Amino acid sequence: GEGGREGRGAVLIMRGLPGSGKSSVSRAVTELLAAEGGAVACSADHFFERGGVLSEAELAGLGACERYRAAFRTDLLGEAHAQCRAAFDAALAGGVPLVVVDNTHSRRGEYDYYRAAAKERGYRLAVLELRCASTAEARSFHARCSHGVPWAVYESMLRRWEADEGAVLLAASPSVADGRAAAPPRQEAPPPQLP
Repeated sequence: GEGGREGRGAVLIMRGLPGSGKSSVSRAVTELLAAEGGAVACSADHFFERGGVLSEAELAGLGACERYRAAFRTDLLGEAHAQCRAAFDAALAGGVPLVVVDNTHSRRGEYDYYRAAAKERGYRLAVLELRCASTAEARSFHARCSHGVPWAVYESMLRRWEADEGAVLLAASPSVADGRAAAPPRQEAPPPQLP
């Protein structure tokens, strides 16, 4: 493949409610390997973090969370996910050793595209889920979520959540969401083999 590295990488699909700590885990994993040019994170959130369709003038003076909240619109979710898939495809085509997909993925079908593309390119695949064990835990995630997701949306995500028997489950904790060391995983499947 391009760069002579195709097929020697791994794809890590993150799934979990907003505020569960999946982006903190994603960031920690990619930073670990990024120093050697070995990791890329792809997320639909990146579209909104960059300002979505707002102008620089509309975004002037806004911090990261304010930028996301100002840019977020549900009618742009399709575009945000299309840009996430494009970044993912570019990373695979470029032979990036580790590609992390950091989205909520409440239903298995929402990451079928990434599974199929990883398989087609010869990448190993793992799904890491930051588990939500209760409504009380979901409320805790909601309280620490930086994106301002309404509680009604959380309830909807909880109702439509679909188990993935092949996922590695990680018990979410405040330290995970705050970017400190993650809690030990409860492994339901073998851990991913990183490049």
